[in-house]
Formats: sequence, structure tokens, C-alpha cells
Amino acid sequence: MTARQFYHVTAQFALAGFVGLCSMLVAATTVTIVGPVAYSYSPGSAVLTVAAIQNNSGTTSSGPLRLELVAYTIPFTGGNAWPAKLAQFELPSLGPNSSYTNVVSGPVPFQLPLSGTWYVSMVLTEYTGASDNDGFSIRDFSNISPAIVVGNPSPREAVLEYYYPPFDAYFITGIPAEIAALDAGQFPGWQRTGYWFAAYDPAASQPVSSVAVCRFFNTSFAPKSSHFYALHGLGCEQTLASFPDWNLESANVFGMLLPDGTGHCPATTSPIYRLYNNGLGGAPNHRFTPDLVTRTAMIEAGWTPEGYGIGVAFCSP
Repeated sequence: MTARQFYHVTAQFALAGFVGLCSMLVAATTVTIVGPVAYSYSPGSAVLTVAAIQNNSGTTSSGPLRLELVAYTIPFTGGNAWPAKLAQFELPSLGPNSSYTNVVSGPVPFQLPLSGTWYVSMVLTEYTGASDNDGFSIRDFSNISPAIVVGNPSPREAVLEYYYPPFDAYFITGIPAEIAALDAGQFPGWQRTGYWFAAYDPAASQPVSSVAVCRFFNTSFAPKSSHFYALHGLGCEQTLASFPDWNLESANVFGMLLPDGTGHCPATTSPIYRLYNNGLGGAPNHRFTPDLVTRTAMIEAGWTPEGYGIGVAFCSP
């Protein structure tokens, strides 16, 4: 095994050379973080440190690598969400059974996230040509304690997405008791998709611009059932008036922000896309996702976008 030492490395790839190299890559997909990680920052810059990065493949070189310092609203457990990227540092490809040790980025551009409580993770990514994150896919990560608090944030919660393969059905919830029950297997077959988005905690004070989201439940399609979510003034009251088989479970399950009539969200917020399965499989189901690539895949699978503009249900803080 060979080891390469990186002390205060600040050189970055030239863009033309990097693009040319990427076009010839075969990703190893076995690179991992080894040992402790840390970061320090001052206004405008940060230094990222990692004990080692290992390519565990005995035959294949990795693609170009990147360390990414990312802030999440809950401790990161995997998935594809990139809510607040604080800094990043690029590294060349790693040969088979090779490692970078004592990796220190030197000063790289750094930006604090917006007001909120954030859990920071050091994420190792590899260039694969993926459709998001500049083509870099997550290979490994290490969470860093403690959380950081920026400004005077309004209390928020994470709304997690679950999937039930037998019914091809999706469900979202930010209720801790429901999350615990689902993760403990009390509802067999439901599994996390890895997607989630932030919402305002309904039990806490919320900004004046926040709008409550109603949650409905329908059991008219037994053995299947389904939930639906709509903003007050933008679907909640209409559902109550026109669809009596949808039972109101909560008039304020969480708080979100309003998109405009063209589907654009206010600055510093992110769109949550809504898709409808057109009753495929004998029961209605809606999917709410923050991921534009997922939205496209669902449309290709026969789901219909609903909402404002290209299909925005509400905006995540």
C-alpha cells in the first residue's frame, strides 16, 4: 500500500484538465474516510482535515475526489440532500489500494449557513458523472459534533420520506413518534428513502410568512390507504369542501412558505415538488420531494406534477 502525504494542500485542478480527466474515469466506488475529521473556520475561509482517505479497490483507480463540508437540519444518515454546502476541497484520483493521509486542505472558501441549528458532516464524494452536485456522488461521510447555531432561528423539524414497495406508495412525516415507530418496524415494509426536507415546527412560534399545512387521510381504497398534504388557502379548504372521503388529521402538521403563481420560492427557501400517481395501482398517492432529478424520474414513470409552475406544492425553509 502506498501513502501520499497532504500538508496544507491548496492547489486545485485546472478546469480544462479536470473535465478531460473526468471523461475517461471508471469510478472505484470503494473510497472511504478513515479516522477522525475536523474543520476550523474564520470569516470567508475554512480548513478541512481528515486523518486518511482510502481506496479499498485492489484493481481500480478512483475518480477525482472531493471533501465537502455540508450542514444539515438533522444529523446526516445518508441520502442525496444538499441543504447547505459550507466548503469543499478537491483531490486527485486515488490508485488501487492507495491512501491519502493527514489531509489538510489549507484555506478554502467558506460560507456559514442561514439562520438555524445545523449538524455538520464531512462528506467524501467521487466524480461519477451524476446529474446533481457537479457530477460527484457520495461515497462516505463522518458527522462532526457539536451542532452549530446561526442567528436566532425559528424552531424547525425534519420531514422524512418513507416508501412501501408492495403498494408503490410514499409517505412523509415530521412527527417524532411516527418516525420512531416506522424506524422500529412497527409498520412492516415501510422504509426510509433517504430524502427529507425542513419545515417549521407546528408546536413552536413561526415566522409571520409561514403557512400551516393540513394533513388528510383516506381509507376508501382498502387494503390501501393514502395521505395528502396541502397549504391553508392553497388546497386545504378545497379538499375539505370537495372531497369528503379525505379525513382531516391535522390542520397544522408543519409550517411551510408559499410559492408564487409561477412556482418560484422566496429567497433562501427551496421548492418541494408534488407528484400524483393518477390512481395507478387502484389508490391515489402523492409524492412530495425536494429533488428535481427524482421529480423527472417520477414523471417518466407516469406520475403527474401538481402545484404551481412546474409543480411546486410549497417552499421549505
